[in-house]
This record gives sequence, structure tokens and C-alpha cells, in this order.
Amino acid sequence: MPYSSLKGRSDITLDWCPKEDLDRYIKGIGSYDIYVMPRLIPEGNYIDDVYQLKRYGKKLVYELDDDFTSLHPDNLVAKELLENPERIEAHLDLVRHCNAVTASTKYLGNKMKLHSNNVYVLPNCIYPGEWEKRYPRIHSGLTVGWIGSPSHISDLRLLIEPLRILAAKYPKVKFVFGGFCIPEIKQVLGDQMIELDRVPIENYPSMVQQIDIGLAPLVDSEFNHSKSNIKFLEYTMGGAAVVASPVEPYLCINHAMNGYLARTTEDWVRYVGQLIRNRDLRGRVASEAKQWVLSNHNILKEAWRWAEAYKDIYRR
Repeated sequence: MPYSSLKGRSDITLDWCPKEDLDRYIKGIGSYDIYVMPRLIPEGNYIDDVYQLKRYGKKLVYELDDDFTSLHPDNLVAKELLENPERIEAHLDLVRHCNAVTASTKYLGNKMKLHSNNVYVLPNCIYPGEWEKRYPRIHSGLTVGWIGSPSHISDLRLLIEPLRILAAKYPKVKFVFGGFCIPEIKQVLGDQMIELDRVPIENYPSMVQQIDIGLAPLVDSEFNHSKSNIKFLEYTMGGAAVVASPVEPYLCINHAMNGYLARTTEDWVRYVGQLIRNRDLRGRVASEAKQWVLSNHNILKEAWRWAEAYKDIYRR
């Protein structure tokens, strides 16, 4: 999104490639002043390639949106990292050797300042155009849902008891889970659950739009404090009202105005239940949230932050 939003400016020339093509870009080393590497966990020859860029006098920027130093033990996405701590140390070594680090949250940025003198906070954003198209619904009735990866096992456990109660109280409601779900939730929801397979990134809005009430549970942990509010942004742009845990990423929510914050099982049941029963309330909360997102996390308004950060890094 920053690339697309900045492309065409007269003061900065951009290009991008997948990391698998890094060798090709290193061979054309004279073409670029700054190389930005998003969350590149060093493996194979990548670390040597990166340092070769620096030896040629190029500026290196490491872009981060997770804190790999405080991973949950049950994070299946990071299982290989947890089993190979030397790769996490290589990641920190890369942070230390790059010219700058960009982080998606202030909390993560402050943690990275322990390892880098040049840290820039560039919050995650949405591109409104990606969400304008409306996709067919797979269920005509009301839906409550969650979308995510196997990195959220601990977080999903917060929903087991609330969902058991909600499913019993509202038998006509369907509960949508996209990308991943834990067996305990499947058991309590039974045939009220709709499970969606992963989709290509360009079709991701179609998955999010299947949800009327979005759930964003997070355990109060060091790892989660560094995460961003991206799930709130995406649910909102998909048209959902959101209920989230009162943990660092979601403290942007103005409770009962543009979303709800639920700490206990009783909170989850109360606030989700209110949104299930009251269509007007759902619409008002979702509308307030969308206005907030478009005002504060719209890449069309915020792309200048990336341009200014890169120009500042170039001048150093």
C-alpha cells in the first residue's frame, strides 16, 4: 500500500520485489539508495545478501510488525523460530546492523530502540479502494466471526466459554471462522459454525465481509502489546461492528461508541449479545468505527509518513 500510494511522486522512485528475487536486485545494486526488508527472518544466504548491500554503501531499512523476542509458546506460525532461537538472535543482529527500523506500533518501536538508534513508527493502514466492492454473502442471516492464523491459539481460548453461551442463547446466529480455528470452539459451536478456507490476499475483503460482528480477542501478553490494531481496521472496513479485548492494540476503541472492549466472559456475552439484538446499534457502531479508520489509518492520507521517513534515512 505505501508503494502504490507513493508511486508516481517526483521526489522518490520506488520498486519492489519478493524476497525470492533479492539476488536479482542486488545485481542491479546501483539502481537504489535504500532497501526496505519487511520482517525478514534471516535464513540461508539472505543475511549475507543484505550485508552485501550495506558494504556497497546502500541504506538498509528493516520493517517490523511483530516482536519475535516474546513469542507465545503455542504460536504455530512461529514454531520453527521457537525451536531455533539462533534465528531470533540473527533477527536482532539484523535490527542492530540496519540503518533504520520501521515499526507498525509505538510499543514495538520503543522495544526496537533497545537495539537500534533509528526507529520510525509507521502505523498500519488500509486502502479504501480494496474494500469498496461488495461480495456475495454465504449466509443471509446474522453472523459473528473471527479471522486469523494459527498464531492466535491462546487468544482464541478466551472465546470458548463466551461462544458456548452465545450459541445457546442465539441459535439462529451463525459463527464464521476464517483461516483457522481451535477444536474447542468447533465443539461448542457445532452446526452453528461456518468455517472458511484461506483465500488469496486479493480476495481477503470477500472473507471479512461475511462477518457482521467481528471478534478480536487478545491475551494480555508482552507479544500482543506490540501488535497493531489491523484486525479492527479490517473488520471495520468489511462493515462489521467490533468487540475486542482491552489490550494495547485495541485501546484505540472508544467503548460503546466505535466498538466494545470485553475483559471477562460476561463482557463478551453482554456486548456481543447487545449487537446481535439491536440492528440499529450495530449500524451506528460500525459507522462510527469506519469514520475513525478512514480519518486515522487511510493510506491515501498517511503515505507521506513513509516518504518522509525514507528521505530522512537517506539524508543521515
